[in-house]
Amino acid sequence: EAPDLEERHRSLRATFDASWRLLAANEQAALARLAVFRSAFDPAAAEQVAGADRQLLRQLVDKSLLTRAGDRLLMLDVVRTYALDRLAADPAMERLAHERHRACFTSMLGELQHGVQRGDAAAIASIASSIDDVRSAWSFATQTNDTAALLRAMDGLFYFYEVRGWAREGAEVYGHTSAAVGRSLQSAPRPVRLAAAQLDARHAVFLQRLGELRAAESLLRRAAAAARDLEESADIVFALHRLGAVRHGMGDYEEAERLHREAWALAREANDRLAVGWSMTYLGNVSWSRGEFDTATRLYTEALELLREEHDLNGMWVTLNNLGVIAASREQYEEARRRFREGLALQSELKNARFRAQGLHNLGCAARELGELENARQRLVESLEISERMGYQSMAGLTLVGLAEISIREGDETGATSALHRALRSAAAVRNDPLALEALLTLARLRQRQGDRHGAVELAEIIARHPGSDDDARRKAAGLLVELGANPRPAEHGTDLDALIDSILAGDSGLPMVGAAADPRRSHTLHAETTGDS
Repeated sequence: EAPDLEERHRSLRATFDASWRLLAANEQAALARLAVFRSAFDPAAAEQVAGADRQLLRQLVDKSLLTRAGDRLLMLDVVRTYALDRLAADPAMERLAHERHRACFTSMLGELQHGVQRGDAAAIASIASSIDDVRSAWSFATQTNDTAALLRAMDGLFYFYEVRGWAREGAEVYGHTSAAVGRSLQSAPRPVRLAAAQLDARHAVFLQRLGELRAAESLLRRAAAAARDLEESADIVFALHRLGAVRHGMGDYEEAERLHREAWALAREANDRLAVGWSMTYLGNVSWSRGEFDTATRLYTEALELLREEHDLNGMWVTLNNLGVIAASREQYEEARRRFREGLALQSELKNARFRAQGLHNLGCAARELGELENARQRLVESLEISERMGYQSMAGLTLVGLAEISIREGDETGATSALHRALRSAAAVRNDPLALEALLTLARLRQRQGDRHGAVELAEIIARHPGSDDDARRKAAGLLVELGANPRPAEHGTDLDALIDSILAGDSGLPMVGAAADPRRSHTLHAETTGDS
């Protein structure tokens, strides 16, 4: 407000207006079009989107309108805000800039898909460095119903979210775009129906990661049916793999195996080696859950060799992890730890939050079985923190069961009860029966320790006969019943786990009961990756 100030110094906008008038027409147009970038960009992208060659970019840098960021360029937010206003003043130029921006980054996603799917660090880093522009380009493709752009970017973005473990954002982005594409698809052109099917399947994967198995199953069945109608073999295999993983998570191993075998046959027919490797991995998961460790080991080992030949780091991590779980199931804990450490070292390249949470959980459980309780607790707490931050409720619940096991061995019955209650709430929230049964098995051992024989027997009987229990859980429950001097009674009707959990949470005070201490049984609660990428 000082009277001796020039007009161009009286406001920030006035300062920018004065600078704008000093620019040549081509500099003005380039600066306005460059405002569509949300983050640092390279010269090649600047020329593709804004028509700004290197000479023009140097001029804008010299005039302090662009800033160098290593070998890339950056427009400060305050400059971008002004430049966007100038761009909006010319609707035709604004739309063209957004269209070119969309084409640039959806094409980039398409080109990097192969590398990201296999966990290539350079491909992942390229998308990460431009993620704000990637989000903007995807959003514009959604708003403008650009099916071709969505199909081009579909898997590059999907596998990036997967490898980073960004399930919540993935569910939101793919769910929103799926809704935008619409459901009146019978008479829609083939590309629109294909995009809708792919969006459903990928949206379902992220819902599965977040534990919403029922919703994921519904979307995957719809996606599989659409892919069959379109006779798209790769999309049928994708949907079958993921649907099989969902059914596996629900404890339906027979249906999971049927789905994975169908996918395996289609993958072999198409000579898709990557999908063949994943089919073998998924089938290994089913065998592991049934206690068929030799079969699972053979499948995982063959899959690891094939996935290594295909340079698929994601697949290699999954098979290494699962081989470690089998070693632990055989009480070969040093071998299990070696496998888990090898997988965690591989994960440092992938930077996958879900893989890290899972690897830390399994390392913690192995350390616990080796008697290293403090080391085990540190690993499990870190896994729990990651899982809760990323929204992985099932993984968080399983880690809480692992922490409860440590508390039982340390004689902290109150801490064990608290952890198990939290695990049961997680299981109920996502309707994860295997997780609920794992928590109930540990609760049965806690009740045994507390001197509540009747309660321990009741829970062990439920686990021993429940259809959602895997072979390992049934074996542990049967062993506990032998310790308690009881035998499993024949099942008269199915147990309502939701009602049982509600009853436990409502009726268990969480206070330790006085009773003779039982010798804690080994309980692995290690996690095989049954929902891996394909």
